[in-house]
Amino acid sequence: MAIQVLQANVCRSTPSLDLLMHSARELSSGLLLVSEPNHIPDSPGWFASADKGAAIFVDANITRLRNSLSVQGSRFVTVNCGSYLVISLYAPPSIDLFEFNALLDELSCALSSRVDKIIVARDFIAKARIWGSKTTDRRGLLLTRWAAERDLRIVNEGQSPTCVRPQGESIIDLTWVSSDLLQRVANWRVRGDMESLSNHCPITFQIETGWVRPPPNKTLQRRWNPKKFNSDLFRASLHWRAGNPTMEDPGDIEQVLKWLDISMEEACDVAAPRIGPRRPRRKAYWWCESVADLRRQCTRARRSWQRAKKRRRSSEIITDLGVRYRHLRKDLRLEIGKRKSAAWQELLGSVDNDPWGLPYRLVLKKLKTTSLGLTEVLEPEMLIELLESLFPPNREPDPIADWTDFIWNDEWATSSTEVNEAIKKASASMSKAPGPDGLRMAVWRRSTWEFLHWMSHLFNLCLIKGEFPLQWKEANLVLIPKENTPSAGLPKVRPICLLNDVGKIFERVLEARIHRWQEGSLESGLSEFQFGFRRHRSTCDALRLLRELTSASVNEGGFAVVVSLDIRNAFNSVPWRVIRQALKDKSFPPYMRRIIDSYLADRSIRYIGRDGKSHSWPMEAGVPQGSVLGPVLWNLAFDSILDTAEDDENSNILCYADDTLVVVTCRSCGLTCLKASILVNRVIHRIRELGLSVATNKTEAILFHGRRVEDLPSSISIGDTMVEFQPSIKYLGVMVDVHWTFSDHFRFVIGKTERVVRALNKLMPNLRGPDERRRRLFLNVVTSVVLYGAPVWGDRIARSRMLPALNSLQRTIAQRTISAYRSVLRNAALMLARTPFDLLAKSCMRTYERVKSAREEGNICREVLNEIKESETHRTMTEWRDILEKPNAPGEWTKMALVPHLEAWMAREPGTGSMTFHLTQVFTGHGCFADFLLRIGKRVDASCDFCGDEDGVYHVLRECPLWDWQRISMKRQLKLPRDFTLGDVAEVILESRDNWKVFSAFVEEALRDKEEEGRRRKRAGTPSTSDGDDGPE
Repeated sequence: MAIQVLQANVCRSTPSLDLLMHSARELSSGLLLVSEPNHIPDSPGWFASADKGAAIFVDANITRLRNSLSVQGSRFVTVNCGSYLVISLYAPPSIDLFEFNALLDELSCALSSRVDKIIVARDFIAKARIWGSKTTDRRGLLLTRWAAERDLRIVNEGQSPTCVRPQGESIIDLTWVSSDLLQRVANWRVRGDMESLSNHCPITFQIETGWVRPPPNKTLQRRWNPKKFNSDLFRASLHWRAGNPTMEDPGDIEQVLKWLDISMEEACDVAAPRIGPRRPRRKAYWWCESVADLRRQCTRARRSWQRAKKRRRSSEIITDLGVRYRHLRKDLRLEIGKRKSAAWQELLGSVDNDPWGLPYRLVLKKLKTTSLGLTEVLEPEMLIELLESLFPPNREPDPIADWTDFIWNDEWATSSTEVNEAIKKASASMSKAPGPDGLRMAVWRRSTWEFLHWMSHLFNLCLIKGEFPLQWKEANLVLIPKENTPSAGLPKVRPICLLNDVGKIFERVLEARIHRWQEGSLESGLSEFQFGFRRHRSTCDALRLLRELTSASVNEGGFAVVVSLDIRNAFNSVPWRVIRQALKDKSFPPYMRRIIDSYLADRSIRYIGRDGKSHSWPMEAGVPQGSVLGPVLWNLAFDSILDTAEDDENSNILCYADDTLVVVTCRSCGLTCLKASILVNRVIHRIRELGLSVATNKTEAILFHGRRVEDLPSSISIGDTMVEFQPSIKYLGVMVDVHWTFSDHFRFVIGKTERVVRALNKLMPNLRGPDERRRRLFLNVVTSVVLYGAPVWGDRIARSRMLPALNSLQRTIAQRTISAYRSVLRNAALMLARTPFDLLAKSCMRTYERVKSAREEGNICREVLNEIKESETHRTMTEWRDILEKPNAPGEWTKMALVPHLEAWMAREPGTGSMTFHLTQVFTGHGCFADFLLRIGKRVDASCDFCGDEDGVYHVLRECPLWDWQRISMKRQLKLPRDFTLGDVAEVILESRDNWKVFSAFVEEALRDKEEEGRRRKRAGTPSTSDGDDGPE
C-alpha cells in the first residue's frame, strides 16, 4: 500500500486552499503538507505551526494510520503519522540568515535523536545546485549542511520550477526524507498540470508502506432507508410471521432467537430498501461544472503562457498570455466564492424544514463524518496493550453459583405488556448506532402485539433456563478518544460497547424488576447518598446536598473538606464476584441472581483490526458501557463503599455512579483535615478491596471556610501524596468554589456559551435566514446550557459579578432571534425574545424546590406540576414587569408597546406569528427611519424621503401618504383607531395569526420601499444621505 502525499503553498488564499482540498480528494491524498494557509480549518486531522504558516492534514481514512501532534514549532509543525514523523515548514524570505539558522536548530531539537521514517517538506526559500537551482545561496548552504548532519536525502528530481512568477522561476519547494525512506518514495512530480491558484506548483509523491491494504469489511451490514420505511408493510409482515412460526422447537432459545432475527430482517426488507456502504466523497460540496470548466481554462492558459516564455516569444505575446491567465484565475477565485456562498444559502434554507439537521450539526461541530475506528489505525501491539488496560483479566477465582436445585415459579414470567413498557422507555433515535445484528430500537418499537408475545416467550425461556443468550453478550467495540489525549503512548479513550437492542430490551425488563424489588425491600435498597441512575434523583440533588452540608458547617464557624476521587476505569474493572456477592447480600430473588450470573459470564467484544478483519476480546470483569444493566449493577457493587462513613455523623460519602466525594465537617480546621485524610484513606482501601483502584494524580480537594479565616493549610495528605487545596473544583458539570459564589462556574459557562452563540449566529442572519420559530429553538439551546444546575446556583446569580457578562451574552443571541440591529438595547431585545437569565434561574430553583416538596409529601401528579409551572411563570412575569416599569429603565419605546401585554407576548404560540427583520425595526425604533439614522450619524436630517415630513415609526405607520391605501386596508382589517399606538397593535396582532399577517405585510412593504429609496439616493449621491450604510446589519 502507498500513501499519496500532496504538498503546496496556497499564498494566504482561501480559494487556493479550497481548490487544494478538492484536488486532494480527487487524488485520494491521505497526507497534505501546506504552507502559508489563510486559515486552519477547524476539523479533525489538521495540525499547524505556532505562526500558522505551516500546516499538515492527515486523512486517517486513507492512510489508515493514527496521527497525533508531536511538536508545534514557531515556523514548523511535526506530526506522528503511524510510525512516520512528518514535518511541514515555512521559512519566509523576510527572516535573515541568523533566524534561519535558529529555525534549523529548533527543528533539530524537535527531531531529537530520531533518524528513521522522517519526512520534511515545504518552503525553505533556499537555493542549491543539488536540487536543481542554478546557484547555491547562503541559505542553501546552511540547509544542505544541516540535512547532511541529520542524514536526510533530497527527493526533488529534474529541474522543473516549483515557483512560477512573472518575475521569474525558481526551485524553492523541497522534499527531504530519511535515508531509510529514500527507496520507498516513488513518483515525485511537480504538478504543472494542476491549477492551484498560487504561484507555487503542487508537488505529489507516494510512500510505499510495505503492507497490503486490507480488503473491504464484509461483515454483516443491515441498514435500511428510514425515509422510505413503510410501517404498514412492516407490521403486516411481522403479523404473518408471528402466525406462522418456522422454528422446530419453540422451547429452544437459540431457535426462537434465530427466528426472531430472521423475521425482523425480512420485515425490514419488505418495508424499506437497504442502504449500501457509503462511498468516499470525491468532490468538494461547492464543486460544479462551471468551476471545473474555469479550472480547465486556467490550466490551458498557464501552459500557453509558460510555453511562450520557453520558446522566447515576443514580450507582447507573453504579456498578453500572462494577463489572460491572471484574469482567468481571478474568475476561478470568484466562482469558487460564489459556489460556496450559494451552497451555504441553500443550507440556511433547509433550517426551517429541519432545524437540527446538517446546518446545525455543521456549525456546532456535531457532524460526524464516516471515518475509521481507532482500532483500525492503531499498531497491533499498542492496540493489545490498550485493550488489556481497558478490559483487565480476572486474576482471582470467580465461581458461578450452583443452581441445580432451582425451582421456577410462574409468577416470575414476563408478559407482552411488560415487554412493551420496556420498549417504550428505550430511545428510538436513528442517530444511535445499532449492535452487531444491525437492528435499531426504532424497528423493535414498531413490533405488533403478536410479535411481542414471541419476544416475551423468548424472555421467559431465558428466565426459566437461566441463560442469557451468547449473542446478547457480544458487543461491537467503539473507542471514543478523550480530549487532551497524549501524542505518544496509549491514547485516552472511552470504550463504548454496542449491544443488540433486543437483548437490551430484556435488560430493561430486568432493570425494572430490580428497581421494583428495591422499592419493596429495605435490605435490598441503596444508600441515600447514591444519586446516579436512580428515579427522582439528579445531579442537582447531589450538588444541593453538598452545598447544604458544607454551608451549614461554615455558617456555624466551622470548616468542611471535600475530596473528589477518580476511580480508574471504574465500570470496566469491577469484578463480577463483587456484583454476585452484592446481589446475594441484598437478598435478591434466586431467579434474578441466576439470570445475572449468566449475564456476567462468557462476555466478549468484537472490533475491526488494522488488517480489516474482525477480532474478539474476552471480558472477564466490569459492566459494558452501553448496556442497560451496567449502571444498576455498578450501584449495587459500589454501595458498600458509601457505608464507610456511617460511624461519624459529620462525615458523608456522596456518589453519582462512580463520581465519588468524601465530605467531612468539623469546628476545627486541623481536626477537619485530619479526619478527612483518615476517611479518604479508608475509602481508598475499601475501593481496593473491591478490586478497583483510585487515580491519585486526579484526586482534587477543596477546603470550605469563612471569609476572615487565616493560617489555612494548603494541602491534605492522601496516602503517600499531598493534594493541594483548590479554590474550586468541577463536580457533575458545576464549578464549586470555596464560598459558593459560583463565579468560576459562571465564567466557565460564559466561555462555553460564547462558542455556542458564535456558532449558532451563523445560522441566523438578519435576512434570508430561518423564521423566528426556528431561531427560538436555537435560543433554547443556549438557555439550556446556561441554566444547567440552576436549582443549585439560582439564588446567587443576581449578586454575581458575572451577571453583566451573562446579560451581554443573552442580548447577543436575543438580537439574532428577532433579527434585530446590534444597537438594540438588551431590555428591548429580551422583551421581544426571551425572559432574562437571572429571572429564569430563580424560577428554576423555586420550581425544583416545590416539585421536590410535593414529591416528598406524596402529592405529585400532572395537575400539580402544571399548577406549579403556571404560578412560577406568572411570578416571573410579575417580577420582570416590576423591573421594566422602574423609572429610566432602558428600552422605553419597546416597553410602552409590550409591558401591558408582556405575559401574552411571551406565551404566544409559534403559529401566531414570527418576528421578522422589518417587524423588529418597528417595535424597537432601530431601523431605516430617518430619526434613528440621524441619531447614529447616518443622515444629515430626519426628513422623509417621500413626503419631506419628519420621519419615524409612527410617521410610517400613521401618516406618510405613500402608503395611504395599504394603511386604510390594514386599519380596517385590524379595527385600529385613527391615532393608534404600538400597544394597540400588539394587543390586536396577539389575537390571531391573520391579524399578525396583515400588520406584518404592511410593515414589510413599507420598509422595503424605504430601503430601496435609501439605496437609490445613496447611488445618486443625494446630499440628504451621508456616506454611512443604512442597510441591514
